[in-house]
Order: sequence, then structure tokens, then C-alpha cells
Amino acid sequence: TMIPNLVTDRGLVQYHGISISENSWFSRNTIGSGGSASTVSMVNLESFLAANGSASTIDQSPSVSVPPDYEFWVTRKWTYAPGSGTGTIREVGMEGVNENSGNLFCRAVFPTPIVKGATQYLDVFYKFTVWQSLVAQTGTALINGVNYDWHSSVFNVATPLNPAGRAFTNGGVPVTSGTISIYHQWYSGARAATITDTTPAGSNLGGASSCVIDDYGTLDANTGYCDFTLHFGLSVGNGTDFLRTLITRSKATKIYRQMEFTATDGPNIGEGIPKDNTQEMDISLRYTSGRL
Repeated sequence: TMIPNLVTDRGLVQYHGISISENSWFSRNTIGSGGSASTVSMVNLESFLAANGSASTIDQSPSVSVPPDYEFWVTRKWTYAPGSGTGTIREVGMEGVNENSGNLFCRAVFPTPIVKGATQYLDVFYKFTVWQSLVAQTGTALINGVNYDWHSSVFNVATPLNPAGRAFTNGGVPVTSGTISIYHQWYSGARAATITDTTPAGSNLGGASSCVIDDYGTLDANTGYCDFTLHFGLSVGNGTDFLRTLITRSKATKIYRQMEFTATDGPNIGEGIPKDNTQEMDISLRYTSGRL
């Protein structure tokens, strides 16, 4: 029987978090004896019994996601040995790197309590699923005195990379280290025409030299966020092609996003953002996620 979990407010923060205590929730299971209904304000189980940080992967989505939802998932198992978690178990959840330390990601209450004897084993299974938002967002931005319409959407949705091997941690965080320039890039052409296209149109005009997390947390009752700033140096842009479509990628779950900019006034109406090799650029963006 599948029992839905409630993602806590702390869980939304952890999904967009960057510290070890926040992004280790995917590996540590916890059980307890409390039977009260779950609330979003919980940071620990109601009555902690035991935790287990040794997970094994049972099943995962294929390397190519399928329509119409293009979700990806992984099922993991934790085994509580004799002597661990003995007693009446009414609640279960996932938490950060340290047990019972205020980092409860999600929680569920069993409809019927489980009584675990001192000599018994208990296997706990969790299936984690991420749905990419297939709804595009639009808005306006003022850049260097020029107004732009922007259009933001996911793309390359059919090919998330190995969710089990890369874990589900940091799904709401952009790539901030390593070869950053290959993950956050400008293209001269229009955005990828369909959500399954793998790249925008036009030429690759270069990638970011740094990505800095500015802030993260919760926006409202059901939404978490991560604000970040990308820096593009002198080598990005050639003075001829306009910066039209920006692509970015999250850290672990490999969700690809794109944002197309089109000038609505100024000298280059209908074009992207002009930039040559004498200019640098900072652009601040936000990732969001919601709980179901």
C-alpha cells in the first residue's frame, strides 16, 4: 500500500538548499511512534524511535522519460535490523544528515500501527517522483534601459539523467561548481520549439563563468525557491549575434530550463540582448518548486 507523504516547509527549503544537512534527506529514513496528523511546520517526527542512513535502490525510471507527464522516479529501501526501532511504529519520514535534528523533509502516518519486536526486521520502501512543470511562464524585464518580453519553459524533458545515481538532492538548485559554462549558456536563436527538443536555435554564444546562490527558502504555503546570479564574462557574445535564449540546468535531477528574451522597444525591437567582448553581464534568476 502506497501512503502519501506530506512535504514539510523545512522540506521545501531542503530541496532548494545547499548545505550537507539540507541536501542529504534523500538517504536517511526515520521512524517513530507518534500518531498525530502531519503538519507542514513539523521539523522532526512526533516521537522519534530510530533512523537509518543505509539505503538500497530497488527501481528507477528509464533514462528516457515518457509522455504525457515526463516524470522520473526512484524507489529505495531501508532495513531496520533486530533491536532497531523496536516498539509500535505509527510514523515514518525522510530527514537530513543527522537524525532527529530539525531537518524533517516529509512525513506520513501509518493507517494501522506496525508493532516491531526486538528480534524482527522491518523494510521501509519509499518511491520519490519529480514532475517537471510543463507550463510556460512569461513576463517582462528592463535590461540596460530596454524592455524585453521573456518566455520561460522546460526543454529536453525526455532525457533526465540517472535519478538514482545522482540522487534527488539539489533538484531545486542550479549547477554552481565544476564546468559551470556548459550548464548555463546563451544562444543566438529562439527557444527550443518543443519541450522535447534538446537545444535552442542558433549559435552557442558562451557560458557563465560563475553561479552564486543569493537566497533560498519558502515563498508561500506551497512553494519553495532558490535565487541565484549568473555572471557572463567578456568572452560571451560577439557584438554581432544577440543573446536571445538563456539555458540553465539544476544540479542533480537534471531539469533543463530556457528563457527567451525579445526586445519590445529601443533600437533592436524583436531581437535579443546586444553584447560584445567589452561588456560583462550579471543576470539573476529564480527556481521554484511546489508540493502536491
